[in-house]
Amino acid sequence: MQSAIILAGGKSTRMGMNKALVNILGKPLLSWSVDSLSKLVDDLVVVARNDTDAKLYEKILSGRARLVMDDSELEGPLVGIISGFKAAKSNYCYVHPIDSPIIKKEVIEYLFQQAKNFDGAVWKIQDDMIEPLHAVYQVSSVLGISERILRTGNTSAKILSKEITLNYVSIETLRSLDKELISLFNINTLGDVEFIENYLKAKPDV
Repeated sequence: MQSAIILAGGKSTRMGMNKALVNILGKPLLSWSVDSLSKLVDDLVVVARNDTDAKLYEKILSGRARLVMDDSELEGPLVGIISGFKAAKSNYCYVHPIDSPIIKKEVIEYLFQQAKNFDGAVWKIQDDMIEPLHAVYQVSSVLGISERILRTGNTSAKILSKEITLNYVSIETLRSLDKELISLFNINTLGDVEFIENYLKAKPDV
């Protein structure tokens, strides 16, 4: 069994509205991630920030994923990761940010393969830059460490790399699976929405 969590609890400050509800070619952004991941994993969890967002998400999910809420008053990716890991049914779990609508099967499968015998597998963009929110983690080894970090008040997912044993997969390897690195593209502005809509129109089979 494989699990995945979608982190849909951010403030979306730059967008000015809840990113999960942003319309992309007639479909809310959350649906893009759910549509793809529900076909790739056995267990899918969406993490919402509060009850208000959760009620809105329920209408979109239509039973395709389980919904949980952040169980901490703190804000940040690590809060969502912990909440999602507590609900995940599998020991290996893919973490996905709500603002990346394009998900490639080959990329996710490769991450799960590379996470074996490690606490997780992440893409290494540069020597000092990784993608902790496009990664697979071993829940049993990472959850407790994440909770300990959160108790210090740190809510960044990047700090996990200093506490656990990760398999760092090169950006060159990712490019061999996703030539344009479009799976890492994230939406922060209306300009990004326009870009991704034009991309999807040009490549409807992506």
